[in-house]
Amino acid sequence: MSERSGFAVLVVSPDASRCERAVGVLEKVAKVIQVDGISPALDEISLGQPTVALIDCALDRDGVTGLIGALGDLDRAVLWVPDVQPDLLVYGALVQIPYSTDDDALVEAVRRLATVQQLKADNARDSQRVKRLDHVFGVVRDVRHEINGPLTAVMAETDLLLMDGDQLSLEQKRGLQTIGEMTDRISDLCARLRELDTEGMS
Repeated sequence: MSERSGFAVLVVSPDASRCERAVGVLEKVAKVIQVDGISPALDEISLGQPTVALIDCALDRDGVTGLIGALGDLDRAVLWVPDVQPDLLVYGALVQIPYSTDDDALVEAVRRLATVQQLKADNARDSQRVKRLDHVFGVVRDVRHEINGPLTAVMAETDLLLMDGDQLSLEQKRGLQTIGEMTDRISDLCARLRELDTEGMS
């Protein structure tokens, strides 16, 4: 039964038997893209398809380091090595899996890095949402500020005119009362915007 998840693994190995082994165990949990050399691996990376790359260190050392650089994130590389190679640690905290490691450990290493990538993607989306909300609250603040000044002036003028009510016709009084009611509604809306802005800041 397949437990396939929504991530892709690039398997880069010049060794047919290791490649077959990796594909056999990883295709149960992910989409597998299999290549046997540096150039096709770079092509796949440039397309942005693989979430994680399993890189066989039987490849040329410069090619391996080039692939790591092309991935752009050390948390996307699982190095498949004859034995753990401390000299590769100069490239960062790389995950190294010896050839002798059992299949479950290989799958788990790949799955963990895929999880790290998912968490990073979620974090980036959340960060974008926060930036958008900050922008919205900024616009709300600006709109409220721009409305408050003229609104206060209209309310004051309306109140002054109504104070001289004995000099106004009935129609003029009704018009000023309507203006007063409308400005009260706008004032209530501004108060709600202020509450929204205050909640957004907390």
